[in-house]
Amino acid sequence: MALNLVVWGDPVPQGSKRAFIVQGKDGRPRPVVAESAGASLRQWRSDVVDAAREALGGRGPLQGPLSVEACFWLRPPKHKPPRYPYRRPDLDKLTRALLDALTTAGVMADDAQVVTLRVSKRYASTPSVEVTVEEMT
Repeated sequence: MALNLVVWGDPVPQGSKRAFIVQGKDGRPRPVVAESAGASLRQWRSDVVDAAREALGGRGPLQGPLSVEACFWLRPPKHKPPRYPYRRPDLDKLTRALLDALTTAGVMADDAQVVTLRVSKRYASTPSVEVTVEEMT
């Protein structure tokens, strides 16, 4: 089974993680990992979740090993853009935000199911992300 979806709007990368130590309720230090997640990331992930749930149509998560293909269409810079968007946002951070949102939507139980991943970023006048998730069994 394959799932296809398009999410319109500027793709937003997942923020970086920070680790630090806090004092627990028992008085002992414990590690905490925090991730920066601004309003734009929360909104974009919510848009991905909504589109993915609509594409699922009430079916449960995809099973077994999965193949994911995604193309992030980014807004070009105002001045003459290079042929390829080789500057920010980072492709790996865009992908992390996408896979986390697909997991939240119930497309897959865990993004560890993804065994094949093909992602790209290009320029377009209308920003979006096009996604195909396919069971490989």
